Amino acid sequence: TAALENAIANDESVLRDWLVRAGMEHERRILRLPIGRLTWHYPEPDILQLEFVLPPGCFATVLVRELVDLVPVGQTDSPCVF
Repeated sequence: TAALENAIANDESVLRDWLVRAGMEHERRILRLPIGRLTWHYPEPDILQLEFVLPPGCFATVLVRELVDLVPVGQTDSPCVF
């Protein structure tokens, strides 16, 4: 929302001013990523295969990074336990 964006920009005024001087243009990104038709399976014990649909402009690498960061390495022995 605009209020949230303005609050963040006001908290980071030095960075905001630098970005403006550098000629950076404002781009909006969604705050929540709607994931469609998410499925997963393990074709091998050490391989996780994901399938999903994202809206235009969203990046699969961002989603995968967030999914991988959910559980620290070695925290679970069970596949897909979050």
